[in-house]
Amino acid sequence: ELAGRVERIDKDVSELKAGAKSAPSHTDLGNVYESISELAATVNQLVGENRGQSDTLRLILSQITQKGMS
Repeated sequence: ELAGRVERIDKDVSELKAGAKSAPSHTDLGNVYESISELAATVNQLVGENRGQSDTLRLILSQITQKGMS
């Protein structure tokens, strides 16, 4: 029975080693993190620009409403 358990453990370890070879490396994960950070910065910039455009549009519409230029 002990020999069977050792064989199963050896098989499990071999499968884990094989799986680890195809797993992403620390460098791969670092590259993903950098890409996500760059994307987040771009999205934040676009959100800020969109808010600025919305504020400007509200100001223009307010001026039009106040002056009756509609």
